[in-house]
Amino acid sequence: VTGIYSDSWTGPVASYTRWDCPAGRLLVSVASQPVLFTVPQTVVALSDGHEVARVKVSPGSERTMLLPRRRERGRCSIQLRVTPTAVPSLVYGGPDTRELGVRVTALEDRPS
Repeated sequence: VTGIYSDSWTGPVASYTRWDCPAGRLLVSVASQPVLFTVPQTVVALSDGHEVARVKVSPGSERTMLLPRRRERGRCSIQLRVTPTAVPSLVYGGPDTRELGVRVTALEDRPS
């Protein structure tokens, strides 16, 4: 997994790659934080470059996606693209200068 910080925040892009993965699905839950965002965020999920899901996440809410894991070239790859993003230090001050997207509240492999 790349693009997800240790406190579960994504940046504008987060990726999940698993080698030699069996067919199945990936459950991903994401949440938007009202302290940073006043408008809904869009999370687009791509599998090997093809869009497989798109959700709107309102500030203060959570959405769950069950994404197909497709094996391509010996691996399964899911990418999340998040818009808009925000930099906490620019929104409300403080030391956090990361560009943040959504918080990942669940990330689970599900067999088919």
